Amino acid sequence: TSTVLSGTAAGTGGQPVPLSTVEVAVREQPLGPAQRTVVCTVGAAHPLRTALGELPGATWDGQGSWLLPLTRRTALALRRALTGHRVQLLGGAREALRAAADSPAPPDVTVVAVDPAPGGEGAVAEQVIAIRFEHTPALQADVKRLCAARWNSTEGCWVAGVDKVDDVVRFAARHELVLDPAVEALAAQRDAPLRYDGTVDGLRGVPVTELHTVRARKARGKTPSLADRLAEFGVESVYDLLMHVPLRYLDRSSVIPVRALREHVGETIGLLARIDSVGQYDRTKRLLRVQVNDGTAALTVTFFNSPWLVRRYRPGDEVSIYGKVEAYTPRSGRPVLQMTNPLMDPIGDNPAPIVPVYNQSAKSNVTTWDLHSAAMEAVRRLGELSDPLPGEVRERHELMDRAEAYRQVHHPDSLELAARARDRLAFDELLRMQIALGLRRHATAAETGVSHAPTGELTGAFLAALPFPLTGAQERALAEVRTDIERPHPMHRLLQGDVGSGKTVVAVMSLLMAVEGGYQGALMAPTEILATQLHTELVERLEGLARADGRPLVVEFLGSKTRVKDRRRIVAELAEGGIDVLVGTHALLVEDVEFARLGLVVVDEQHRFGVEQRAALRAKGAPLPGGGPEGAGRSVPDMLIMTATPIPRTAALTVFGDLAVTVLDELPPGRTPIATRWIPEEMSPADEHAEAWDLIHEQVAQGRQAYVVASLVEDNEKLAAQAATSLFEELGAGALADLRLGLVHGKQDRAEREATMAAFKRGEVDVLVATTVIEVGVNVPNATVMVVVDAARFGIAQLHQIRGRVGRGRWASHCLLTGRASSADSVARLQALQESTDGFHLSEVDLDLRGGGSLFGNRQSGQSDLRVADLKADLPMVQTARAETDLLLDGDPTLARRPGLRAEVHNALGEDAAERLARS
Repeated sequence: TSTVLSGTAAGTGGQPVPLSTVEVAVREQPLGPAQRTVVCTVGAAHPLRTALGELPGATWDGQGSWLLPLTRRTALALRRALTGHRVQLLGGAREALRAAADSPAPPDVTVVAVDPAPGGEGAVAEQVIAIRFEHTPALQADVKRLCAARWNSTEGCWVAGVDKVDDVVRFAARHELVLDPAVEALAAQRDAPLRYDGTVDGLRGVPVTELHTVRARKARGKTPSLADRLAEFGVESVYDLLMHVPLRYLDRSSVIPVRALREHVGETIGLLARIDSVGQYDRTKRLLRVQVNDGTAALTVTFFNSPWLVRRYRPGDEVSIYGKVEAYTPRSGRPVLQMTNPLMDPIGDNPAPIVPVYNQSAKSNVTTWDLHSAAMEAVRRLGELSDPLPGEVRERHELMDRAEAYRQVHHPDSLELAARARDRLAFDELLRMQIALGLRRHATAAETGVSHAPTGELTGAFLAALPFPLTGAQERALAEVRTDIERPHPMHRLLQGDVGSGKTVVAVMSLLMAVEGGYQGALMAPTEILATQLHTELVERLEGLARADGRPLVVEFLGSKTRVKDRRRIVAELAEGGIDVLVGTHALLVEDVEFARLGLVVVDEQHRFGVEQRAALRAKGAPLPGGGPEGAGRSVPDMLIMTATPIPRTAALTVFGDLAVTVLDELPPGRTPIATRWIPEEMSPADEHAEAWDLIHEQVAQGRQAYVVASLVEDNEKLAAQAATSLFEELGAGALADLRLGLVHGKQDRAEREATMAAFKRGEVDVLVATTVIEVGVNVPNATVMVVVDAARFGIAQLHQIRGRVGRGRWASHCLLTGRASSADSVARLQALQESTDGFHLSEVDLDLRGGGSLFGNRQSGQSDLRVADLKADLPMVQTARAETDLLLDGDPTLARRPGLRAEVHNALGEDAAERLARS
């Protein structure tokens, strides 16, 4: 049968031009399973000879015919191709083609079970996704690249693992392939809600391996699985993942055309472009160059150490690119623009207008896209998430719902919503911390404490003997302490002040108030040298004072090296009430050290003590009248915690949120300024003309004295002692051989150390070489020079404390920080110390450099660190959280009416969070 679908075609003059005939037949020989073959025979000069070869699935038989699979898609494509040509349909070709074209579209993508490698009886078939299409080069490249598919000759189709269903669905949508309902169901199943109890604490128990995105990326060769890499990065649960919020966001709407990039050199910008070419990965230089073009101009994008990008991208892909615009001049002399290692992703894979950028880890081999893809699945599968924060609190501060916050922070609809989402998650963290501290405040208010009755006799006599008046800050502090200790509930007050602000005077007068009311006081210091100095100072200042009954005031010292005979006497007198104030170290905590009536505990340099050590001293309070409940009750003594390490306001509100805070913000008159300089070079002990040693000689010649602090050896007192000893010997044989040198370190015998310190104080030693044992409590007004060796090894707070050992007399003082700095943070620390002697300002600088989380140190356990909130930037939010905590606990001091919120606090910070934080 001869058929003309359209018998003529327009010629050059508009006249009909006869065309040669195309013979079309249908054979029973299949090209693939369950397919018949369409045979199109054309002459060598026929215009369709080439065009027919571009139809889906076409193959040339080498004998003048194109072979095509008889499918609906081929029948429709062949009908369009043959229109306008003379066609001869042979046999039943007309009916076969019409039936194929009119048939319903079968699914191109199905779920099938494929037998594994032959041979095993009882072997279980592997479930895979079958992808069928008439091949074109573009489709074949895409199915391998996007779906990691492989050809299965038995089934005559491409197959991909079921873990690639999301990629397969995207591939099918891109190429208009029909999905079998089973594939759609499989994709929907992967987005099924996670199995947990609907609380944020439940998410802590859901491992990231529950996410298909994570589970699918298995170990390959030497590359660990994504789950292992995330674990190394600190992301083990879905909660960890969701709380790892983006560092910043990139807005696709603010893209810049390539031709305008010269105006933005040095800036980080975004652009949209099409890939022109993907080069070969240069294994020698470890780089890959990709050429892109947005229609206005071309740009070269260079990637280092990313060979996998060769497989991910191909010419024609539309991509978004965000990175820094750089200009370099090659040998040709003409400046060229480029981007190096920008963020680049296919627009089709991530069409969101806002692109999150996460903190990545080269060490753990975790990229921003690893985190983003996993977080995207997590928020899709979050399901119903409870929000225990009262609705009125959310409304009052316009806080987003928690589930929505997780969605918007990882997949934001706008930058404004991303910021609001981040604020909600930060508020949750700060509120939990404030509630833990608030619970402790309310619990403390219910404890039985000591109600002191100071008479003013001892404090009045002490004030009269002082050679200087109190500062206004000291008077305010003493008024606050007096008010606290007269109440029947335990005082828990933090006294912080800069170096030399007069904390010891406040502590002594507080102890005297306790003694006036008939109680004993304890003063605990972290080191023997500091405790000894405090004991000596108290004995000198309190000499001649007597109690109301006429007995002289008794102040004793108890340390780990106190002689056995003396220790027995002190312990016995303490238990009988014969000692009024006991000064000591950890030795005060020993079980057999019992006070007759302990009423006030002063802890100096509180950060140097452990939680349990401070709690043990509180447990030694005076017996309650009648023995208390069950005859064994003790009152909780008042506690004054002192620190000369200034605490930033944010930390005082957060870490010490359960404490009443007193700040000594004035220095006594007569204190001289300390000129501080950083000398970024090593000071050889043998170089007599080094600047530091010249300064020491100059000051000693004027009758002054100096300290030299040896290089810090972290957490190793033995090595620190060796370093100080070596420096002492080298200086004694070198640059300072003509001066009188002394040596002090923590491994010395106490008597030897005290003798050296006493000689230095009497002026019999010119230069004291020491470790950080002289960091606090040492008071030698005649010392005017401090030299710190390898100063970059020390922190800001420690250097500020060490510097405070000079400038205590009427002479101008100097502090030289020596040694090179190996990092930008070290440089910033040393420069800050050069520029300021204000400890509170330095504490804020320290907070900026170290970050908020480091403020807590070992105070935290479990997941209590701040992952989203920033103490400095979020100070207003800290204050808001504190205010809301007070409202929540007012009338419900144990959160009994809000068990969900209380459970969150305990699960985040530990069951004993309030007690542990308070004792810290």
